[in-house]
Amino acid sequence: MKHRIAMSLTTMLITLAVTGCVKPMVREATTTASYNEVFDVAIQAASEKNFAVTSADKMSGVITGNQGILLGRGNQVGLTIRIARTPPHAVNITTTLPPGAIPLGSQNISHEVFLVMQKHLPDLQSR
Repeated sequence: MKHRIAMSLTTMLITLAVTGCVKPMVREATTTASYNEVFDVAIQAASEKNFAVTSADKMSGVITGNQGILLGRGNQVGLTIRIARTPPHAVNITTTLPPGAIPLGSQNISHEVFLVMQKHLPDLQSR
């Protein structure tokens, strides 16, 4: 009985350590390109990195997508890109992946999406 309780506590602590302490991967950048151009480039960058865009709301500046991967039983990695106008003439871009959602073959997909956007927006600067 004590062994079973100890195993349960150990499992719970490992689960909390793996899921509770991991932060989302977030990348922020700024560009002087037009809002419309940034929005289109962000969709293109997500697609180039094999994310299926599931929603793209230009008014709110939010793009979401999923990338199928082979973890466990075919889990998916979610990506959120937020685009916002900032005074005087800049556009902020934030890419976010949830905690623990790392596609196979890549430890920093957020950075890879940024690099694709930077090909099309040469003045894109990390914040």
